[in-house]
Amino acid sequence: MPVESLTLPVDSAPAQVLGAAPLKPESSRHVSAGVVVTPLTDLEFSVDYYRIAIDDRIVLSGNLHRAADRRAARAVRRQQRALLHQRDRHAHATASM
Repeated sequence: MPVESLTLPVDSAPAQVLGAAPLKPESSRHVSAGVVVTPLTDLEFSVDYYRIAIDDRIVLSGNLHRAADRRAARAVRRQQRALLHQRDRHAHATASM
């Protein structure tokens, strides 16, 4: 089954319907430490620690979350109802003339 994908600007109408928000700059904090112990000439032990915290990570979203899917579906249904209502009003006004 073919899958369609689309990359949208965050300020585009479809992206906003799907819940996109303006991006914030990505920031990170990191800590690292390491120790090397050589108890014998041919034996070496090393221990390393690192921690990286990234805030406001900017990535491509692989899948939309269910909440965004529901919001998008509701927005599409509202738009369809508005268009049908507008069409019906136009048809009624044309018939009355």
